[in-house]
Amino acid sequence: MPNLPMMVATRATVTTVASSTNSATLLAANGSRIGAVISNSDANPLFIRIGGGTASASDFSVVIPTNSTYTVPFAYNGAISGIWGTDGAGHAGITEYTA
Repeated sequence: MPNLPMMVATRATVTTVASSTNSATLLAANGSRIGAVISNSDANPLFIRIGGGTASASDFSVVIPTNSTYTVPFAYNGAISGIWGTDGAGHAGITEYTA
């Protein structure tokens, strides 16, 4: 079995995106990304679309329930968009780990 290179994050960038019923970019494509975590603090589910594009309640990859967290697959560095089922007072808390 071949040895795989060790990927080590040296930076963590924390951002937030306010709850909205309009699709928004949560993470832009980033070739330096090693990992990311997205948390939903809103009272409504957050529908995320891996691969970017327009997220909707009928076109999504993963639903993040209220007060829950999603770990982006290891070494995925493409765009991620999101939309809430109903606009609330919360946000998506995003931590992106890069080299």
